[in-house]
Amino acid sequence: MRRPRGPGGRFLTAAEIAAMQDKDRPDDYDGQHGDSTSAGYDNNQAAAYQVQHHRQQLKQEEELFQQQQQQKLQQHQHQQQQQQNQQQHQQQQQYHQRQAYETGV
Repeated sequence: MRRPRGPGGRFLTAAEIAAMQDKDRPDDYDGQHGDSTSAGYDNNQAAAYQVQHHRQQLKQEEELFQQQQQQKLQQHQHQQQQQQNQQQHQQQQQYHQRQAYETGV
């Protein structure tokens, strides 16, 4: 069976399909009747799986974002340290040049 479409022609999500089927299902429906559209697969389980999968994706994306931010921070700190080292080296060179000029060596 083809997936139903919603407004604008987009395909409905499993959660939306399950909600729509729950609305259409009579109150005394006990789940024992054959449903050819679900082929024996509970739509609530499918919706729950989708929610769980989406949460896992969000968690992974958040972890990746945190790692990227940490890397950027480390790179920035490394660049600052390099700049400080370069400035210190230049100051030492200038000091030694002044000392050599002043002493005439």
